[in-house]
Amino acid sequence: IGHADLMHRHTRPVLRMSASVFVTHELLIPRLDAFQTRHPNVDLRLEASMSLVDFEHDPIDAAIRLGAGNWPGLEALPLCNCQAILVASPDLLKRKPIRSLEDLQHHTLIHPRQTHTDWDMVARFAKLPKLERQGDLVLDSDLAALKAAEAGLGVTLAVIPKDIRLLQSRHLEAIMPPVDL
Repeated sequence: IGHADLMHRHTRPVLRMSASVFVTHELLIPRLDAFQTRHPNVDLRLEASMSLVDFEHDPIDAAIRLGAGNWPGLEALPLCNCQAILVASPDLLKRKPIRSLEDLQHHTLIHPRQTHTDWDMVARFAKLPKLERQGDLVLDSDLAALKAAEAGLGVTLAVIPKDIRLLQSRHLEAIMPPVDL
């Protein structure tokens, strides 16, 4: 590599972004070609992480997360409208149909993080004191939860941007119509 090429590489603007695993794999990577076409002189550094960014100490310029934006010390700007949708694999639903939320008692509920608050929200929405279930499976990301649901390991609650075609691109079936958030 020549000196001019080396200098050019190190003088190009760099955008360092952090995004959740789901956002990285399902939303950003499929659109990177368009970004690179519009910004050919920008080098992108993309980190897939579930951790919140500490902008004071982490070498990150921007971060994208799915959620309500209640992250202390951070400014959150909405990028799109989202919806919540209960999904499972068609094979699982053939073996153990779900006609109402009470039928979840025969299923494992998949959690995309160390929290049960998403399923508590479903119970409140359905005006139930709590959701009975066969068991719980806790995974580290939304993408892992979707993969587990595809594999027939249980039911998950997907919070996704409204314009993503989750059910067309995956082996998942909606249990009930999506709810706008």
